[in-house]
Amino acid sequence: APYGEAAANDGEPAKSVGSSRPDFNLRKVIPRLGAVYFLFGATYVVYGTFIVTTLMREHGMAEAEAGRFWILLGIFSLFGGTVLGAFSDRMGRRAGIALSLFLQGSAYALISYGSGAVAVYLSICLYGLSAFGVPVIMSATVADYASPQRAAAVFGTITAIFGVGQMLGPVLAGVMAEYSGSFTSGYLASVSLVAVAIAITLTLPAPPS
Repeated sequence: APYGEAAANDGEPAKSVGSSRPDFNLRKVIPRLGAVYFLFGATYVVYGTFIVTTLMREHGMAEAEAGRFWILLGIFSLFGGTVLGAFSDRMGRRAGIALSLFLQGSAYALISYGSGAVAVYLSICLYGLSAFGVPVIMSATVADYASPQRAAAVFGTITAIFGVGQMLGPVLAGVMAEYSGSFTSGYLASVSLVAVAIAITLTLPAPPS
């Protein structure tokens, strides 16, 4: 994180304390981070909301058996943020966010196209691993781009955008399921949105060193 930098006024670059390097222009970054976080919020919550119903209706599982998958999901989510956060520390925030989103999209694709226990278990594991990876890395990404004086405000802004995605995702997926008769359409739409999020992530500029 660029500690010791002065906050920019009105989004314009400001000089760093003790350095001639200009502060990073957050106007280049906030819309992209907000878009990525919005798409993440809109998609991850679809899986979390409908996966048990999907397993029961479309994979023929009993309610108790489908519910046990939450235990497996919880186990992987315990260390998912740590593993992916460490990956982003080593390989960069863009790579970390992109990998987390790729794992997330793979989970959706598997539950859409896969059949049998292996596909279901792998989907659950990938979702659990990635579900907390994006929030952990996103907070670190904001700290990398913004000065300490502005980081909290920036993260609050993109978190509000994330919340809008959380509200819209299940509603739209539910409407799609009602018209198509299957949750597969919602998961496939989520795969497409995750692909867009990855593309946006890869356009993020390198943070100031």
